[in-house]
Amino acid sequence: MSYLLRDFLYSKGYQKVLEKETLFIREEGEIAYLIQITRADYNHYATKEEYMRNRQQLIFYWNGKLNKPVELLNIIMTSSVHIPEIVRIAREVKDIWLLDEENKRVVLFENQTSQFDNLYTPLEDWLQKEKKQESYSLKQCMGTSILIFLNIIIFFLISRKGNVYNSSFMFEMGAQTWYSVLYEHEYYRMITSMFLHFGWNHLFNNMLVLGIAGSQLEEKIGTIRFCILYFVSGIAGNILSNIGYALQDVYAVCAGASGAIYGLLGAILISLCLDRNQRKQNAPIRIIVLLFMSFYLSRTEGTVDYFAHIGGFVMGMIVGALFSLSFIKKKLAHR
Repeated sequence: MSYLLRDFLYSKGYQKVLEKETLFIREEGEIAYLIQITRADYNHYATKEEYMRNRQQLIFYWNGKLNKPVELLNIIMTSSVHIPEIVRIAREVKDIWLLDEENKRVVLFENQTSQFDNLYTPLEDWLQKEKKQESYSLKQCMGTSILIFLNIIIFFLISRKGNVYNSSFMFEMGAQTWYSVLYEHEYYRMITSMFLHFGWNHLFNNMLVLGIAGSQLEEKIGTIRFCILYFVSGIAGNILSNIGYALQDVYAVCAGASGAIYGLLGAILISLCLDRNQRKQNAPIRIIVLLFMSFYLSRTEGTVDYFAHIGGFVMGMIVGALFSLSFIKKKLAHR
């Protein structure tokens, strides 16, 4: 929720004060607006006296630094607006808004004003928009859901026809070998092999990472871009896999969505590198967890096609960088 509030303030012309992570400022003519974001919960909250002392210190400091009048608003983010201590502070300290994280709304008491920099109504609209977007998260991640559904259905149908652990049978179903692609020109196998898996463990591991990484990425870049990224990364991974095994002269029957999934991870990583707002959230931790999870699950499957993983990951970074730069360019043009 904190990143939503930061994005909102950025959109309204506020800038973060470098020496304070949770303090934002906007100057307009002969007045300066300060907004401080704090968090309060059942086991962690400041006292009324601490809020009042901090308020006086900030106003005094910035009034002297900017040599102009300063207005200060404290937005307290809380998981519940029914905590007695927090309600008491909001009632007794001037210019405090409570932000209900669960219901995504701003709560004001009778002694508080909604006129601070004309932000109240726009902030309420912003939060309601985000709330509606979350309610449609399943629709927004339709591409991820369809891909998972197809992989499961195809696996179920094929497992009824033969042994999914048998390389010869899987080759008949559409798995690839470097010889069949490079010499017999059966290029379709680079796509069909992306929907085949050697056993339930292989399928479960890939679908788990696809569900986590796919939903996160698709919501950000959209379904069409997500599908392009997925298939381009999967094909790139299969191309490198064929070349790698051909150079080693190793005959291997390859299948699985790992190349495409590693492409998603590559795109998330490059997006993290290019978007500073994501770096300020918990995104670095999430991508590290995803990469570790994917690597660990791959190791539990036995034979690992590292060529496909590397090819998909690198292509995912390339395509992801193009998408991220496009978004950044549009954002700058809008500003």
